[in-house]
Amino acid sequence: FQWEANDKISSYMLNVGSDAELSTIIVSEQVDGNSIQIDEGVLLSGQSYYWIVDGVDENQLLVKKV
Repeated sequence: FQWEANDKISSYMLNVGSDAELSTIIVSEQVDGNSIQIDEGVLLSGQSYYWIVDGVDENQLLVKKV
């Protein structure tokens, strides 16, 4: 996964789910950069996934939908 970086954000929270509402989270990772590679076998071929990236500021507060 890769997304556009934001200078006001110190890290990012990636959530990947199996439904559009993200009620079933499969991956939840906080990363310092603007990309992450998910381990092989976590996401299955032929399945649909939905994802969102939120920013985390220098005070560790979540900034929704950066």
